[in-house]
Amino acid sequence: MVRDTFAVGMDGSTSRGAVLEHWEMVRRYMEEGPQSLPFPPLALTVSTETTLRNMVITQVSGQFSGFLSILMLPITLPWALFRYLAMKTCKRPVWPKDVEGACAIDPQDPFILEEPSYAGNAKTGGPEGDERLLAYREQAVKMALEYDAQRRKRFGPDGTAA
Repeated sequence: MVRDTFAVGMDGSTSRGAVLEHWEMVRRYMEEGPQSLPFPPLALTVSTETTLRNMVITQVSGQFSGFLSILMLPITLPWALFRYLAMKTCKRPVWPKDVEGACAIDPQDPFILEEPSYAGNAKTGGPEGDERLLAYREQAVKMALEYDAQRRKRFGPDGTAA
């Protein structure tokens, strides 16, 4: 039974506010539909293609940034290689026809998003879409940082009740 919390995914941030921003997007999508989102359409940045490039992007650049990512290559590159091998050798799920039929997406659905060809290659609809996505992310980060600051004031440096 879920009492207070459950996992909703993460963007790699340690900010509680960032997690709440992510959850707010999920909540609005589920309760009000995709048309209620502040950036229509939201960009997909993850590719499900099993390529060594995707595994390296996801495992190496997703874990560390800057000089630290280079320093950590001896650890993260084998991790990416093993992830690649695991993904290449695992069996893809096959759903029964009745499940596939019940979950079929209308080809005319205006909210269908194109999957990126590789991780991080978001399809935003060009420069205008890029600007809207960046503006949304900047606003979300600002709101998340404000939330974190308020939480630290109320609950102490780590944001939890004493």
